[in-house]
Amino acid sequence: MNGEHDEVLDSGLIADIPKFRELFEEKAQFHWQFYSELALLRSKIYDKLKSSLLERAAPFSDLAGWQRAVKYKYSLSPLSTKGSLADPGGRFNIGAIDPARFPFFPALYLASDKKTALHVFLTFLTLSLAHFG
Repeated sequence: MNGEHDEVLDSGLIADIPKFRELFEEKAQFHWQFYSELALLRSKIYDKLKSSLLERAAPFSDLAGWQRAVKYKYSLSPLSTKGSLADPGGRFNIGAIDPARFPFFPALYLASDKKTALHVFLTFLTLSLAHFG
């Protein structure tokens, strides 16, 4: 680290590592319990949540002007939600952790303008190429 632009990102004592590891474990446990509690509460009112969302969903005609970018091979089914159900999960589905408690659901990913649609599409394409070659 002798370069002109080198910066120290973090510092500390080696003796503090066990303390920080313990703090991390406590926070991780808290967040897991919090998330699990929220999942339980959602499961108790799942049907009401689903009904409420369906009642307030915009009719398809209200989506004029919205954009979606898809790979050429999917261009014959541009409104398909199949990709959102893939495992590991997409933006909203978390993957096959516990399908009984966290069921998959279809999601149609749209953007309010072409620039955003292309940005999201190219970002996910770049990430998938980086991870899976």
